[in-house]
Amino acid sequence: MSLNGILSAISAHPEYKRHLALISHSGNSADSTPETTIRQGARPGYIGATWRQQRSPLLVLTPRPDDARRLHDQLLTYLGDEEPVYLLPEPEVLPFERLAVDSNTTNQRLATLAALAQSGNRSCPLIVTSVGAALLKTLPAEAMTGPASKPVPPYRVAVGETIALNHLLTQWVELGYHHEPLVEAPGSFSHRGGIIDVFPPNSQFPFRIEMFDDEIDTIRLFDPYSQRSIREVSEAFLVPSQEQLSKFSN
Repeated sequence: MSLNGILSAISAHPEYKRHLALISHSGNSADSTPETTIRQGARPGYIGATWRQQRSPLLVLTPRPDDARRLHDQLLTYLGDEEPVYLLPEPEVLPFERLAVDSNTTNQRLATLAALAQSGNRSCPLIVTSVGAALLKTLPAEAMTGPASKPVPPYRVAVGETIALNHLLTQWVELGYHHEPLVEAPGSFSHRGGIIDVFPPNSQFPFRIEMFDDEIDTIRLFDPYSQRSIREVSEAFLVPSQEQLSKFSN
C-alpha cells in the first residue's frame, strides 16, 4: 500500500506547481536552482511528489545516517515498494579496518551504487544517503557498468551468447565473488557441470545459467532456499560483490 493520493494532492497545489516550474526553468545550474523551506513532516511527501513529476535521478542528502534511514522508509510508504527508491547506508566499519563487515550493509551499498551508475540508462532512481556515506571513497562508475559504460561480460550474460566459461568465472572472482558449493547469499557463485549459479548484490534472487556446450541455453531466477525456479529471464546483469577491489584501485 502506498500514499500516492497524497502525492497527487501535493502535485496539484498551486505553490508546488510554481516551485516545480522554477526548478525546470533553472535546468542543471546549481546557482539558479530555487531554494525552499519545507516542514520536516512534509518533506517525504514533497520529495516523493517532485521525483514522481520529474522522473529523473534524484540524490537526497541528510545530516546523519538515522535521518537517511527514516526518510528512506517514509518515501517507500508514499511511493510504494516497487519504485526504485534506494538507501546508501553508512558502514559502521571503515574501509580496510580488520573488523567484520555487515554483509547486508555492503550488499545494500553495492545495489544502490549500481542503480546510481546505471541511472538514465536502465532506471531513474531516488537515492537517499547521509553526508558521511556519500563522502566515502568507493568503486568507479565503470566498475558497475562495464568498460566504456557498456554492459559487457562479466557484467552481462544473455541467452544465446557463447562464453569461455573458465575465463568468465575468473573474472567473477576478480569482481569479489566467492566460489561456493551452493549459492545462498549475494556475492557467491557455484559451478556444476553445465549449470552455473550466481547471486549478484543487485538482484533479489540468484540466477541459474544452463549451458549447452559453450552457449548459454537458459537463464532462470530461483529461490536460494528451496532451489525452485521462479521465472525465466533473457539476461543477467552483475555488479561487483565487494566495494574495495584491487582491480579498480589506483
